[in-house]
Amino acid sequence: MGSRPSEQHQSLRTQDLLYAGVFTAVLLVQLWKARQGMGYSDEQFYVTIGKRFATGDRMFADDWHIAQMIGFFLTPLYELYTAVHGGTDGILLGFRHYYVALTMFTGLMIYLRFRNEGPASILASLLYLVFTPFQIMSLSYNTMGAAAVILAMLVYPMEGRHPFRFYLCGILMACAVINTPYLIFLYLILTVITAVKPAWFSRSAWKGITAGALTIAVIFLVILWRNGSFENFSESLVHLIDPSHQMTFPEMAIRNGGRLYLLFGFFLIVFAAELILTLVFLKDPQKEQRLRRCSLWINLCSMVYAVCVSGYQMDSGTYAALLIPLCLSGLQALLQKKRNDLLMIYGVSVFYALMISLSSNVGPSSFCSPLILAGSVSCIAFSGREWNQLLVIAVISVFAFYKCSYVFGARISGYDAEIEDGPLKGLLDTEEAVMQYEHRLEDIREINAMEECSSVSLVTGQSWEYLACNKRIAANSTYLYFWEKDQYTAAEDAYACLHEDRYPAYIYVDHTDSHYFYEPQDSWLDQFAFVKNMQEGTLYIRNQSTISCTEEAK
Repeated sequence: MGSRPSEQHQSLRTQDLLYAGVFTAVLLVQLWKARQGMGYSDEQFYVTIGKRFATGDRMFADDWHIAQMIGFFLTPLYELYTAVHGGTDGILLGFRHYYVALTMFTGLMIYLRFRNEGPASILASLLYLVFTPFQIMSLSYNTMGAAAVILAMLVYPMEGRHPFRFYLCGILMACAVINTPYLIFLYLILTVITAVKPAWFSRSAWKGITAGALTIAVIFLVILWRNGSFENFSESLVHLIDPSHQMTFPEMAIRNGGRLYLLFGFFLIVFAAELILTLVFLKDPQKEQRLRRCSLWINLCSMVYAVCVSGYQMDSGTYAALLIPLCLSGLQALLQKKRNDLLMIYGVSVFYALMISLSSNVGPSSFCSPLILAGSVSCIAFSGREWNQLLVIAVISVFAFYKCSYVFGARISGYDAEIEDGPLKGLLDTEEAVMQYEHRLEDIREINAMEECSSVSLVTGQSWEYLACNKRIAANSTYLYFWEKDQYTAAEDAYACLHEDRYPAYIYVDHTDSHYFYEPQDSWLDQFAFVKNMQEGTLYIRNQSTISCTEEAK
């Protein structure tokens, strides 16, 4: 009897050493992966948000992309990097290192929170550590929001009164709301529960969370007030809903609702089957073995479907759909074990996934990534269930494969040329891609040297060009996020009408990566004065006299 504590201590020590080895291995892979590939438009765009507000642009006035709210976090990081390095050279790699730091810290917190659950805690942490949403190693509304929700739930005390932990939970959840605005509905739901059923959610917890959330809200509002954005907030909502001014909110909702892929319709059927099995067999212990066997086969078939049959953009990160069968098995195990503490964390993760599906322009395909917390909790629920743990290991193996084999939109292959200058300094890519990058960089630096205009709009999918440019941004966003060219041109015209002080401005049209394949005879370009052909694009000037400020554009 007396040796038992010593045995438990030794077991935990061995477990900690094993986790330290796993943690170190993943860290080395993360640092290696951080140098692979340029990342392209999405990742580069997030960094430009930090630059935009650090150089004087106003939130909700000078940028119309809904993701601009993450500038609350990215602006100080941008300022820190440029202050230390004296400019933006190598900034994309620097932001990837920020991402690695956040990921490793969050993964470590997952392990420490569930450490006493045994080896399953290693799997719970490892699942998160090897996962890269959409194969984009960046601080985005997706990664920062998920990390904030995870940390908030790890901090939240399941028992007793801990005012400071409630307060910290509120701070973290408010940070998650800034990344995913619709997540505020969770707070409203908790408020209703506190008022109606205080036994389910205590008033002390609600007060602490509210105090923490208000702290972040006040800081956010003060920043808006100081940079002159506060009065623009209500006027900007129409731009956030439809920056092109061509769609009403109902039309846009119908359009996004139609972007449901076969993959998710299939998993909806799987979820229904899993839920029915759980409800039918849960109260009959004698049928538990049959339930486990049926559930295992359903989820294995789901994984095969996701990888081999559907395979929709697997290289870009839709492999996150593998979290669905994992989480469905986890829900079943949590219900059977009556782990109400973990069910609460699981429920918040699923709710967050639903909310990010509403606020992300990616639509339903963004649902899967935030399920990573529910997946980690499922790993804990599988403790002692060998077959389910094999399912976890299979999912981790797939995630690890894609982390080591892909960057956003491309397989890591032939990345043997290093970028030696500019915002992407230190990254590796193909010889051809690096050569194109160098030509574009020369174009931007030539524009920087021109003195006729102090503003520039870059019609390009290469958002890093804004990081290399020292002129004021004359565009409603540094990201080409419209599906049609006429939407983009309508938004640009409307922006020019509202920001007349930014014109005349240079207009640089990238020849090979403008998304819309502009031709010299394009009617939209008729309003611009041709300046010169450059290595990778054509340069124009847009004067104030060429802007037609019609009522429709405004």
